[in-house]
Formats: sequence, C-alpha cells, structure tokens
Amino acid sequence: MRSRLNLILSLMIIIALVAPGYPGAFGAVTVTYEESNYSDDIFRAANFSDLKGHWATTPIYRMAAQGVIKGDGRGNFRPEATLTKEEALALILRIAGAEQDAMVAAEVQAENRPTQRGEQEASVAPERFWADGYLQVAANRGIITQLELEEIRANPNRPAQRQEVAAWLSKALGLTAVYGINIQKVHSFTDRNEFNPAYLSAIEPLLQQNIMGGDPGGSFRPAATIKRGEMASILDRAARQRLGGLGTASFEGRIVEKTNRWEGASNAGQWVDLEVQLPGLDRARVSFRDQGGFPVLKNQQLVRASTLAAGEQVEFIYNPDNGQILMAQVLPSQQGSFDGYFGGLSGDGQSLRLQDPYSGQRRTIPLSSQVVVIIDGRPGRLADLLPGQEVSLKVSNNAIVGINATFGPYLAGYDAPTRPQVKLGRVKEILGEYLVITDNGQEESYRLSAGTSFIRGRQPISLGDLRIGDRVRLEVADPRTGQVSLVEVSNYEGLADKVVRGRLNAVYPEGRQVSLVDPQEYFYGSWYPLGTLGGVVLDSGADIYLNNQLVSLDELRRGYLGHEVYIALSSTPGSLLGSKMMVRGGESRPYNGIVDQTAWALNRFSLVKQGENFLVDEGTIAIRDGKLVDPQDFKSGEHVFLETVYTGSGEYSALMQHFQGVPSRLSIYAGRLDDIDRRSLALYRASELVGNQWKSISSRNMPELVFDNKTRIWDAYEGDWITPDDLAESRWSDWYRREDAIIVADETNKILAMSIRSYDPDVLKTSIARVVSADPNRNILILDRVQDWSEGYQRWVPNPDSGPGARRYYNLQLDTEDALIYLGTSYRTIGELNPGDVVYVVHYGESNDYCACLIFKQ
Repeated sequence: MRSRLNLILSLMIIIALVAPGYPGAFGAVTVTYEESNYSDDIFRAANFSDLKGHWATTPIYRMAAQGVIKGDGRGNFRPEATLTKEEALALILRIAGAEQDAMVAAEVQAENRPTQRGEQEASVAPERFWADGYLQVAANRGIITQLELEEIRANPNRPAQRQEVAAWLSKALGLTAVYGINIQKVHSFTDRNEFNPAYLSAIEPLLQQNIMGGDPGGSFRPAATIKRGEMASILDRAARQRLGGLGTASFEGRIVEKTNRWEGASNAGQWVDLEVQLPGLDRARVSFRDQGGFPVLKNQQLVRASTLAAGEQVEFIYNPDNGQILMAQVLPSQQGSFDGYFGGLSGDGQSLRLQDPYSGQRRTIPLSSQVVVIIDGRPGRLADLLPGQEVSLKVSNNAIVGINATFGPYLAGYDAPTRPQVKLGRVKEILGEYLVITDNGQEESYRLSAGTSFIRGRQPISLGDLRIGDRVRLEVADPRTGQVSLVEVSNYEGLADKVVRGRLNAVYPEGRQVSLVDPQEYFYGSWYPLGTLGGVVLDSGADIYLNNQLVSLDELRRGYLGHEVYIALSSTPGSLLGSKMMVRGGESRPYNGIVDQTAWALNRFSLVKQGENFLVDEGTIAIRDGKLVDPQDFKSGEHVFLETVYTGSGEYSALMQHFQGVPSRLSIYAGRLDDIDRRSLALYRASELVGNQWKSISSRNMPELVFDNKTRIWDAYEGDWITPDDLAESRWSDWYRREDAIIVADETNKILAMSIRSYDPDVLKTSIARVVSADPNRNILILDRVQDWSEGYQRWVPNPDSGPGARRYYNLQLDTEDALIYLGTSYRTIGELNPGDVVYVVHYGESNDYCACLIFKQ
C-alpha cells in the first residue's frame, strides 16, 4: 500500500514539474519572445515621412522593418519613384536571402577593379561599385542571363520593366518554370503579345502564386516601369508565402493581458509583458522596454509597441534564430457572425473552438467575460454546449459576446416558449407564403399569412410591392413557426446603377457631400476615367464603411482625406446620389467569373477556374439588378464581376456586380430548320446559348419548339417580318427548310421571336458594351467599352481595341438589320436604345462588317 502511495505521489510530482506554468492551461505551452536589440534603429529606418495615404503603406513598412527596402537617408521612401534594374535586382536578392553574397562580391570586385588615371584607389570606396556585386551574384544564380548582365553594365540606371522584375523574382524564389499549354495566366492578359517570349516560363508561376497581377483593365503592361511602392507590395506578398530566404517568421494571436515589471542586472529598467493567446491552447509572452519597443503598424501608421493594448489581434514578425521581435502589425478586429460546429472550450475556459463547415478547419476565438448563451431560444450556459452542436457566434472586438446554439429537431420536448420577436434584414426571396431575409450573412425564412400586414412609411402596401433587396423590419408573432404579423419596409431603396472610385478630396458632413480626385467609373470589370465629377451627395440612408466598420462623415474628414474610396451611385436627374460608400486600403485586383463554392457563414466564396477564396464583409458593395443587396444573395452558377482589395489578411471584395445577360426565363437556340409543322418546328445541327457560350445539342435532346400567333418572325431574305401562318404554310413548299435560324423561347419552349438568316457564321460571339449611338435609318449601332466572353478562360476580357488602354481605340459598329432586339419585356427597334444603355450582344463577323443577331438591354 505504501509503495503504491509513493508511486502516485512520485507521478504527481513529475506532472507538477513538467506541466506548463500558466494557470489552468494544462497541456499548453508558453513561448517567450523579446524585442530586437535594434528596435530603435529599425523604427527610425522604417518611419518614412512620405507615405500618408499611399496604398502600399502596409507592405512598405513591413518590408522596411525586415530590412528588405530602405529609404533615401532623409526620412523618405519615395514610393512613386521609378525603380532601376540595379535597384530591382538588389531588392530581389535581399528577399532571396543572397544579399551577403552580393555585398562580399561587391567588395571583392571594387578592390580588384583597375584604377583609371586620375581616380583614387578603388579599394578606398568599395560602395561606389555596390551594384557590381548584386549583378554578378544574380548572374551566377541564373537570375539574369549573361547578355542581360552585359546590357545592364553597358547602360546603367535604366528603369526596370515589369516583365523583367517578374521573371527575375520568379527565378530568385526558385519557382518551377511552366511551359507549353500550362501557361494560362500570361495568356489571359489583353496585352499578352507584348511579353518577351523568353520570360514567359518564369513569369507564369509567379502569376499563379498571385505575387504579381495585372491592372483593372486586364492588361499586365510588361514593358512598363515599376514603382518603389509597387515593388514593396510584390516583395511583401512573396514574404508572406514564405518564399525565398528572408529568414523571418511570424505568429498571430490576441493580446489578453498587458503588465509592467522591473528588471535589474544587464536588462535594468521598466519592462512590459504581453500575454498573447495563440490558436489552440498555447500562449506567447512578448516583452519589451517601456516607453518604446519594436515598431508596430497600427491604423496605417508606424508606432511603438507601447501603444499595443489588450484585446487587439496582432501579427508578430520575428527572427527565429534568436526569438527577437522585429515588428508587429495590428490586424482588423473580428466582427460579425460566425457559423459552424462547437469544437469545445480551451483548457483554461477562455476561448471557444469553432469547426469550419466549409473546410473542416478549426479556429479559436476568445470568449467575452459577459458572453450570453441561448440554446433553442432558452438561456443556457457554456457547460450546456455539446461537441458537434451547431452554433452561431456573435463576435465583437475579437471576443465572442453571444452564442446561439441548437440541439436540432432530435431532442423531443425541447421547445422554446412562444414570445414575439423583431427581426431586421433585407429581402432575399419571396417563395409563396414564405419570406426569406438575410442579415449579416445569416439567412432565415418566415411565414406570411392573410393576417400579415405590410407598411412602408406608415402607408399600407401589399406583398406584391416587396422587392429583392428591400430593408425590412419583421414582427414575428410566433418564433416557433416563424409566423409574421407585420412587415415594415424601409423607405430607403438602395438603388445603384453606377460605381465610382477615386481619392477622397473633401468631405462636407453638414450637406452629406463628398468630392473625389481622379474619379473613375466601373463598367463590368474595367475602370474608365470620368474627367470631372461634381460633388456626390450621400443618401440619408447610405452607409459609410471603413473596411467593415461603420464610420461617420466627420471621421472621414478628420482622418481619411486622400484615401481611395468606392461609392455606389443612383443616377437622378441633375445629380448623382450615393447609396453606399466604402474606404479600404490595399492593392485592387479585378476578377470576373462564375461563382463556384460559397461559404457565406464564413463570409467567403470562390470562382470557377480561380484558386483564390474571396472574402466579403459589411463594407462590400454588392449590386444586383441596379440595387444594393447582400453578397450572400449571389448563388453558385451565377456570373459576377468582382473588384477585390488585397490586404495582409486576404482578398476582400470591395465590389460585386451581378451579370445575367439573357433573362433567366429565356432560352436561345441556333440551328437549321428541319421539320416545320402547323404550330411547331425542329432544329438540327443545333446549339444552345448557355452561360455566354454555345453548346451543341444532339437531335435526341433537342426540345420540340412551338409557336403561336404572337410569335415574331424576321425573314432576313425578304428583309421583313412574316406571320406565324406564313411559316406554317411553308411546310408544304419547304421554303424555309434547311435555313439557319436563331430562336428565343420561354421556359415552356414556346418561341417568342426568331430570325431566319441568310448567312451561317462559323463563330457567334457574345459581348457586353455601352451604347454610343443608334441610327434606326441605317440600322447601325455603335458601342464602346466592349467586353468579350472568353470560352477558354470562362470570363469576360476587355476588347483589345475598345477596352481601356487600347493601342488603337475605336468603337464597335454593328449592322442590326437582322437582329432581334429585346428591351425589358418586348421586342423593339434600335431607335429605342439610348446613349449610355448597356447591352448584351450576340454577333458575328462577315467580311469586314460586324452583324448583330441578338441584343438584350440590361
């Protein structure tokens, strides 16, 4: 018995000795870090005075603190200055971890360079030949060729080209070259023919890693120069992916406690300790001297570690060789709602683990001391939660303040008490007797009945007056059944038929008015200069966001003049009315494509043939059918135009614009007329327009198409309309048999309109464009801002001759004599199209002319 007690006691002592010292964190590890010995030097070297309002502020500070980029010695970085080839190679070698070799090579070459008459000994000033070492090491490592080496030496200080920087950086990072048909990204640019073919295999993998990209117009500008700020952003992207040999590492966590202590001996003085909660159970302790500390990037400004506070989510960048912190960046606070499965509490009970239903990964989120738990409508406790239980978390300032959980339909008798509730959100769908609304990414259905009242501005309205995107307030009489007694519709309509961006020039809170410098207008994936733009008045209901946080006009005026902003506008007679405004810093990137996977509970989605996960938040401007909606209203399979802003925490969607082209209830067919009956016909060699491109249909799968007396039929041979009876009578003469036709049918396969053509083009092309002019007398339609559908890349690309940055800009002229023109709900003539109208066009080329088959006004 005594031996057993001794064994138990021994085991307890061993456990006590090896268990972590942090209270309540059994199984956890606390790692200690200190500030760098050179914190003051790093701060001075990185604290540039000319970065205010610059889009690349964050990567510039990050790269400067890690010693990759440097200023001009006078406190400036000059982010808009052009980079020379020598400077570009020096930066590339630093990010690759080869700077020491280059410096040694420079000294050796300087010491051994022949002295010219009248010159001092070269060995006296080896820094004079600093570039030689970088050039030689770059050549030795295969980053540049021998020919490039000789050209740079013969023509020093020439500007670096974007394609050169891309190819050199790719080689320096050791990315695997890509050849042949696997080169995809390069060929997606409108100026793909301007690349130096020798660089393609190296540039492609860099593009695939999203280290570099194109401009909003879809071009790469391979021969263009590159600016210092742009280069900092490129290098920071590579460093975040741990490419190259920079030799730094990072960790992320939430500061849970900040304490002061006094230390003697060699480290005498007042010190500050930060207790940082890491993902999972582990913690880190970060220490620095009071009244200073390592540099910290906070709210786009470089400050010291002494400004850090409990509750902030921070990324710490450190030297893994000595554990010293080089710098830190305060990350945006987690806000909003998160859905998933309850994965348990941390060992100390201070955090909750949530399993991502999209990827299965887990995230750890701290708990507020005042967290409220509701389980199936009843108050609960943290101890009542079960692993695997569905939960919805409300997060504010990086901490969970509310948990809404459910046991699901399998726990008999667990019904919430009936009590009235108020719900706010936007109308997403109306499905018979059910009203679907969304709020903060959460979608819920409520039941309507004959007793449900509808009001707008205190005036009664009907269910038919509700529109998708309307803001509503619901009074739910019975939460168990979702029965709604009142639907109150906001007067604010949130119309948005235009989006502009520019730098914020002035803010006038008293008149809710703002003005922009260098304004640009968004048009389906491309930005076009607006020239002058008058003051924009913001609607009284318009929200203003700084990233995902609501801000006031006063706050914008005080701290964000010069920042880039996006504004959704509704065109009103004589003015532009702003319906939503967003300020977001970072590098903008254009995308468009078909929505693939969605995980709206986690505020993210992906596009077909795109590897990125795109993030959305409250600040995202989402537009559908000329109205502001929630991003969650976009469904898989729909086409979306997307403008993202790249930040350190991901690609956030600044703008999402829905595109449909052909109304969803219509089907478009092309083929040859075969059997024509009294009120039906068949096609052979038929194709259907599916999602902007033509797909062949076998005769077995081709539906029978019917027509009636309302069907409109254009005979291109006669240049006139014929009646359905004329078509039916042709079955006796085979007059139209074997002729080519384009047909517009509804969901019942009834033909609404058709055009019998005199020409069968090999290729039918689909485009989006803006109307410049329409001449009904000559049947000529002139378009600009043309975007063409690419079947290979499954996305829209700017027409190289009509898009932004075109080398020989001209408008697209279409012959519309044989075109079917659909305006809203009926077929009209081009004379009813107005300048500025947006159209979706199916057209083809014949000789040197372009002819339209179908035109749909958007």
